Amino acid sequence: QKSRSGLKNFNLFATYSREGQRQYIQDAVLEQRELVLQTINEKGTIMLCGSLAMQHDVLDVIEKILEGNQQITFEAFEQSDQLKTDCY
Repeated sequence: QKSRSGLKNFNLFATYSREGQRQYIQDAVLEQRELVLQTINEKGTIMLCGSLAMQHDVLDVIEKILEGNQQITFEAFEQSDQLKTDCY
């Protein structure tokens, strides 16, 4: 199903460490590791927005998810157009 933005498949995982049900994004990434791996292997895009500390923590988790992956290494993913960041 295509959305107004033109995206066929879109998943948004918003987490909040300071409000309500506290969760860190790296924990959500780990919980969704199969979806993350599938997205990366199928040339999908991962977008990270937030603090540089969060970016570092999430990339550590993605590196662990990609260990032993036959299709793409973490280093190749990190340098690819599949990873978009807006971190400060």
